Amino acid sequence: MHNVLWNWFGVSVSIFSALILSPIIIRRLGDEGYGLWSLTTSLVEYYWLLDFGMRSATIRYAAHYNALRDGVKVNEIINTTMAYALCLFPVLLGSAWLGAPVLMRVLGITHPLFRELLFIVAIAWGLTSLLSVFTSCLEAFQRFDLTNQSTVVSIAVRSFGTLTLLLMGYGVVAVAVMTMIGQVVLHLISYIRMRGVFREMKIAPRFATVAAFKQMIGYGAHSVVASMAQRILSQSPPFIIAHFLGAPSVGYYAAPTKVLDYTVDTVGRIGNVSNSRAAQLSSTGRKDEVLEFAVTVNRYSLALFLPLSIFLAVYGPQFLLVWIKKPYFASQASGVLLALLAGITLGNAAQFNSASILFGIGKHQIYARAMLTEAALMVAGSVYVLPRYGLVAMAMLGSGLMVVNRAFVTPWLLSRELETSYLRFLWRINMPLVAVAPVGGVLLLLRKIVPGTNWPQLILAGAVTMLAYLPIAYGCIQRHHRVALKSKLRSYGERMGWSRAAA
Repeated sequence: MHNVLWNWFGVSVSIFSALILSPIIIRRLGDEGYGLWSLTTSLVEYYWLLDFGMRSATIRYAAHYNALRDGVKVNEIINTTMAYALCLFPVLLGSAWLGAPVLMRVLGITHPLFRELLFIVAIAWGLTSLLSVFTSCLEAFQRFDLTNQSTVVSIAVRSFGTLTLLLMGYGVVAVAVMTMIGQVVLHLISYIRMRGVFREMKIAPRFATVAAFKQMIGYGAHSVVASMAQRILSQSPPFIIAHFLGAPSVGYYAAPTKVLDYTVDTVGRIGNVSNSRAAQLSSTGRKDEVLEFAVTVNRYSLALFLPLSIFLAVYGPQFLLVWIKKPYFASQASGVLLALLAGITLGNAAQFNSASILFGIGKHQIYARAMLTEAALMVAGSVYVLPRYGLVAMAMLGSGLMVVNRAFVTPWLLSRELETSYLRFLWRINMPLVAVAPVGGVLLLLRKIVPGTNWPQLILAGAVTMLAYLPIAYGCIQRHHRVALKSKLRSYGERMGWSRAAA
């Protein structure tokens, strides 16, 4: 619970920053500039395919060897990962610089800054791949308090720096440079923190071994298939959209996607805990504990995301209009937002941790193939659907595939590995969905009185959502967690002096 709370804090800061900064970036860069930025960042995300699952392998084996108190092996994992990243760096820069003209011709991009943007973001990715090993190890050691403290500092540097540069009149290149600086700050702080947590840590070539590399690549072989599928699913839409509809339309798709990504990242951060925790439990043979852990984190992740999903289903278009303050942009983006909600809620929020646990216990091979199948169907379907039926139809296609694969196939794979009833596993996780009808009904009635045309009305609607939702959500919390939550709140109250003040 301590680690999850720290993860939520880090994500809350990220969401707050995004809510403030994103509309400013959209207005300052314009539709084309924002679309170009979204396209560039999407393209560079494909470089993660060259990771070959090393990051997931780092978390897996650092957690495993730390549980066995084998510091030498942990050092081998750290140094082998860094050695691989160093070899990768020149490949990244060369491919970015030489491949940009080809991409510009294929995608029909004429903006002169595209090549420069691509090179800057490639440098940022290369530095991240080198230094992120320390953040990964802190996650493996379950020190999410430290990783999220680093994240908060990084977000502050990036957000204030970006805002200052935009207000001074700088453009998309300055945004790219500040993004790179923010990433470097994050991982340098993680390095300092890691030295305090793991005092045996040594950075030396002798710890980079071929044996460790083979072990990590062997684990990562299936991870890279899942990673490739995930990159295709998340990053191919901008390229397909740019090819058929042009760069501005990329922004119409990216903006609502980012809204959901920032919020569902709350679930993803729990998934980071799930991966390393499942690895620890699996290494000691505690399968029953893995099962209870899977049910708990999935249910709570869904319960956490669901009120936002219900709110956006009713007030999503109004929120985008008030947030972005560009009527045409918001009208184009709102249909995409509504179309993606079902897939994000049922596929990501409710089952993201199932995928993380499959990785943690090393049983993710079939999941990786299922994700690749989803990606192939998404690309082929988008090429057919987008030019004929538009952005919303493309988003509906992606959402439907997400529901089928991640909301139903993924939990079936995990329930099979944990030797439990599939239907009972689904029911125990999806209990919070009983809140959809009553809370959604309340909001539909409220919208007749409070249409959501400004921030006070949206805040009021959000408050009503939480008031209607919380009694139902409380019933989904396991009894022993209710006791622990009350105890934790009482402890915080005593630290803050509330009990003495009340006396």
